[in-house]
Amino acid sequence: MVIVTTVSFNKTNMYETERRVGEFPPVPGYINMMGPYIKNIKFGGGIETVHLFEFDESRLEEARDFINDRMMIYKEIADLTYSVELWLNFEDVLNMTGLERGQSYASA
Repeated sequence: MVIVTTVSFNKTNMYETERRVGEFPPVPGYINMMGPYIKNIKFGGGIETVHLFEFDESRLEEARDFINDRMMIYKEIADLTYSVELWLNFEDVLNMTGLERGQSYASA
């Protein structure tokens, strides 16, 4: 499974954002963190960064709690927004739904 975080900030809060990054707890060994990747740089200084956190499905609750706590560090920075999304691969969906590869299903 993968959780993707996107953080959007601008030139005026860039230094505060960088300072807060130094407060992050270490990433646990069961999570493979990739990034930061620069997703977008907008005219006037807007910047979006992306991190990917890959982990085993069995650790979803732990990973979600760790990442949510991590993102709360940004909460008090003005004009900064973030999102946290769970991305599933095909095998994760099959495991969660009990479907099997090639099995047909009805849709509404």
